Amino acid sequence: MQANGVMTPRLNCVNSVSAITRLLRDGFGIGALPPVLVAEELARGELTLLAIDQRPPDLQVVVSWRTGAEWVEEIVALCQHVLAGYARKVGERYIVLSKPSVS
Repeated sequence: MQANGVMTPRLNCVNSVSAITRLLRDGFGIGALPPVLVAEELARGELTLLAIDQRPPDLQVVVSWRTGAEWVEEIVALCQHVLAGYARKVGERYIVLSKPSVS
């Protein structure tokens, strides 16, 4: 942020996207959120996207589960299907899926 002229005298960590969005709308400060999570607020002009070149590091999400457990495979397949649809909707600018590895 400082490389782009944004001074950061105090940082607050909040682990709720809803709470972060509310704080930002209420003028609490600036925040770092994926634009896709606040697309409606951006479209309504409630939030402003800052033109900052530096991206945060990629966040790798890993999920593991026990095979053979009742409904687990079906739930995993449903999650993969929903996530693939979401990735198609928002595009590679916001999400990149890798193939699951089987061990």
